[in-house]
Amino acid sequence: MVKKDSIPKDVMDNLLMEYPISLKAINSFLSLYTNETTKAQYRSSIHNLLVNDVEDLDVTKLTFNDYKKIIPKVELDTQQRYKKSFFQYLYAMDYLKNPSGFDTEMFKVKLISRFTERNKGKSKVKSQE
Repeated sequence: MVKKDSIPKDVMDNLLMEYPISLKAINSFLSLYTNETTKAQYRSSIHNLLVNDVEDLDVTKLTFNDYKKIIPKVELDTQQRYKKSFFQYLYAMDYLKNPSGFDTEMFKVKLISRFTERNKGKSKVKSQE
């Protein structure tokens, strides 16, 4: 597998300025991660998803078919797990224009709870600093 060059954050942010919902979704998702290394890895994976996998910067246009094409049913590598988590977030937080199909593989209430709890846990860490 050939590794594709990652797009620098500032370049990608400039590209995403035309897609404020995408930028909001990505930043909101990344805000769940306090570790800067983890954040950078997730960001790189999301950028790769949008630029190389689906070739569309508008996250609202992602579909279940995109998900199925990118996320295999077999064991996932790290990048695929990051992408799957981002798809789950988009579905759970109602960013997708066409969410049909996701309910066959994802339980929305459970995902909402997971992301909400993760956000609460992050808030507790910050308040203890």
